[in-house]
Amino acid sequence: MTYSKLPTGIHAGRTLPEVILASEDPSYVYGGLAAGVFTGALLAEAEAVTDRASRIRLPGAKDGDVVMYYRHAGAESFGGFAVVSKKEARKCAPFAAAQSVGLDLSMAGKVAPKDPRGGAMVVSGLKVAVWGELHPHLTAEDCAVFFDDERNFF
Repeated sequence: MTYSKLPTGIHAGRTLPEVILASEDPSYVYGGLAAGVFTGALLAEAEAVTDRASRIRLPGAKDGDVVMYYRHAGAESFGGFAVVSKKEARKCAPFAAAQSVGLDLSMAGKVAPKDPRGGAMVVSGLKVAVWGELHPHLTAEDCAVFFDDERNFF
């Protein structure tokens, strides 16, 4: 897919996949979609990208092998996430604020909507799992390739 560049705003000149992965700001895209700020091609792209960003398959994870648990850290802070084998899932469930089968970049905003860094925490974990480092230099093309590869999603 060819992604459009945002014409205005704090992420002007970037594509939506770049905003999510390179800028570590998934809440900007989820929030913009919910608020109706995207129109035309950007609306279609936002719908496609957020759909995929909500069902990411981590490298090596087979369908149904693992569960993602998302935690609070205090009343309004996001506490991170854990990847747990399905065998161990019941032990962790009572301590989780939410869970998903694939990595869901929207969960930080759902678990702790007032924590502006929650989404970045989840994206950082994704970067380590996919690219092997916390701060890889991701280009617009790297971000597009990730979102265009169906193998990365459940």
